[in-house]
Amino acid sequence: MSPSTESGRGLPQSKTCRISRSFVKRASPLALFFLVAVPLLCGAATFTEDFANAPTNWAIHGNAALFAWNTNSQALDMTWDSRQPNSFFYHRLGTVLTRYDDFAFEFDLTLHDLEIGVTPNRPYTFEVALGLINVRNATATNFIRGQFSGTRNIAEFDYFPAFSSFGATVAGTIVSSNNLFAYSHNFPLEMPTDNLFHVRMEYTASNSTLTLTMTRNGEAFGPLEPIHLTPNFSDFRVDAFAISSYSDERADGSILAHGSVDNIAVTYPEGPLTQLVARFATGTFELRFNSRTNWSYQLERTEDLATWVAVGRSTAGIGGELVLTHQTTTARGFYRIRAERP
Repeated sequence: MSPSTESGRGLPQSKTCRISRSFVKRASPLALFFLVAVPLLCGAATFTEDFANAPTNWAIHGNAALFAWNTNSQALDMTWDSRQPNSFFYHRLGTVLTRYDDFAFEFDLTLHDLEIGVTPNRPYTFEVALGLINVRNATATNFIRGQFSGTRNIAEFDYFPAFSSFGATVAGTIVSSNNLFAYSHNFPLEMPTDNLFHVRMEYTASNSTLTLTMTRNGEAFGPLEPIHLTPNFSDFRVDAFAISSYSDERADGSILAHGSVDNIAVTYPEGPLTQLVARFATGTFELRFNSRTNWSYQLERTEDLATWVAVGRSTAGIGGELVLTHQTTTARGFYRIRAERP
């Protein structure tokens, strides 16, 4: 398989959009160059992966041996091993999602075997997890899923196998940027091994509700309760879909599970700017684009592509056309936009 391995560094709350087009305007004998940045996924609102071919648009953090593309089943063979450090097989969305965005994700999941209590002195259950993460937070050394205070910025599906007389639990979980938890624990509800489950989680911003629906071998599975975020739930910021094997550090349970994941689809709003048009006239650089609310935009300039300087003021998106300008007499320059979630 050929996903890249990353160190976990990312831009979870801001995005300096990548260069996509250059605009050249002649001025006396010198050329004016304007390199205008647009989001990597500008205009795209769905990411899908069926693993028919070796996955290439994914990155790995942690133990790469936990993730393997199966050429025969054309699925991802997955190991959840809480004895290992936090490990993620993840795809960046190219944008930042918060409680003010509509989004959904779904996938097929088949669990082949489960064993809990694999770590000494951690005999209780632990989760199998898939969903949305904040890459910078999740790959940091202080992200500890086994304790409440160590977790932030996730919106994920969790399954906790049964332990002793305690039944299995299917859960939807959202954790805010400041460690507030919102969850729906559907208990007792067991996911038997070697059954094909289809999981869909859909978040609606207008009523701050995350719904979870599942099928088992094509038949309805549940019932499953939704998550309703309260007004005092601050916010969450996620920027990647991940299949997550969490460490059981500081937890009271542990797990070793094997399964396969297939047919992933993530639907989310377009990137922070679209329909971008740039021009230079009479000493003024002008950039027009469709903006989004709950984002702010800053025009930046450089002459050497090394040191970028903010020009003009940071401007809030209006959900429509926004115009940023910069007056300059310099005959050569490069521009980009920095889009951030406030």
